[in-house]
Amino acid sequence: MPTSIERQRVHFTVLHDVELDGGLVLRPGTYFGKITEIGFIAPRGTTLLPKRHLLELSAEQIAEMGGAVADDVLTAEYEVNTFVEDGSIVVSYV
Repeated sequence: MPTSIERQRVHFTVLHDVELDGGLVLRPGTYFGKITEIGFIAPRGTTLLPKRHLLELSAEQIAEMGGAVADDVLTAEYEVNTFVEDGSIVVSYV
């Protein structure tokens, strides 16, 4: 079954401290990221999977927040769907 993948660059505005996976605390501010949407194309139409909101942090940003990163990691993505849905993070399209 053919697939369609759409990605869009966005800014995520964090309104208050948000704890990401692994105890990393995201401070209020604006961060870069993307929204990814995958669709499966079929004769009766396209079935879309839920959008994925992915916040991107550099290794330097992660270290500044007290997180640990491997030496060969330049950036990391964090899925923030829950925080977007509850209003803790606001999406702005670039």
